Amino acid sequence: MNNHRTGAYDTISVCIEDVQAFVGITNGARWNGWQMPWFTLEQVRQIQGWIEDGINVNDIIIEGDAVSVFYHSLDERIECETMQHEGTTYYFIDGWCWQRAVA
Repeated sequence: MNNHRTGAYDTISVCIEDVQAFVGITNGARWNGWQMPWFTLEQVRQIQGWIEDGINVNDIIIEGDAVSVFYHSLDERIECETMQHEGTTYYFIDGWCWQRAVA
């Protein structure tokens, strides 16, 4: 299993089911074949807006600089991991099935 918190990071464009693309960073780690990107708070806000527009399987809650996800299937709210990279805080949304976006 790859560690998603170590190594060199590259920019990646990811999506869920080839719908809306979001830019994050990755060290190439995967979970069951899915990408494991990290996102800035700005990108998390864009993802939040996207899921509120129709893909409402989970809810993203942003309180200041803290981000969590309410997983309806688990009836549980889980705080997102954070990581500092090159002076920017990045957030990891656990358990989502991200794939590389097609250009």
